[in-house]
Amino acid sequence: MSANKPAMAVSDQALYPGNQTSGGNTIYTIDNYDFEAGEGFSPGLLDGQVGWTVFAASSVQPVIDTSDPSSGAQHVQIANDPNNGGGTLVGGFSPDLGAQPAGVENRVSVDVKITAGGGADYQVIGQAPSLGFLTWRVNLDWLGNIEVLDDTGGGLAFEDTGVPWPVNTYFNLQVITNPGGSPGIEYYLDGALIYSQVMMLSADNVEQVIVLSDNWQSSEVGNFDNLMIDTDYVEPAVPALPVPGLGTFGIILLSLGLLWTVRRKLVLS
Repeated sequence: MSANKPAMAVSDQALYPGNQTSGGNTIYTIDNYDFEAGEGFSPGLLDGQVGWTVFAASSVQPVIDTSDPSSGAQHVQIANDPNNGGGTLVGGFSPDLGAQPAGVENRVSVDVKITAGGGADYQVIGQAPSLGFLTWRVNLDWLGNIEVLDDTGGGLAFEDTGVPWPVNTYFNLQVITNPGGSPGIEYYLDGALIYSQVMMLSADNVEQVIVLSDNWQSSEVGNFDNLMIDTDYVEPAVPALPVPGLGTFGIILLSLGLLWTVRRKLVLS
């Protein structure tokens, strides 16, 4: 791949497929896509399968493939579309959930595998088409960097998280919006926090997820599997810690002592 490959455009405007239809305002839901036959997916062009749509520019990508799933038997794959030049956005759109309540904690999780560097940029995007804006945008660039669209004071830019994406192996990408109900975005790689974003983009909820590439592949492909969209996510509560110095025997003695106190009060009353 040439060092003159242009950078991905910086924008927080919503993206639209060739046959976008408005969502049905399905709020507080969990959408899971393992891309398996039991869900209605079959090998071939993704467009039109189980409500998924694609960019209008491509009639051959992305596809449901069986060559390299993270689990199960099928996954989404984005390869080069020879009918389009480099820089053409090629990818798939999950079904549009419609307008979602603002300020609600939500989570997106997806398994990703890019078979080699030096080719295309791949992106995972959460957006709110009803508002016309993106919620977050992760760029897995051709040099191996994980970047996120953020404004740290100098305007919108793809900020390097300082963490590379693993080459030719599946990794899990998770993005939590409004963590704990507070404005912000958290990005996780295989469960480890890699970037916290304070400045929100122009939307703060996820109505739709996009996986795409810029069609600059050399020979690699991008694989995506096990997508989960939770529009009403609640972080697990931290379990209470045991009382210091009390083992199981100590807790039993404490319980007996409390029971004796209650019985003594009943006898004296």
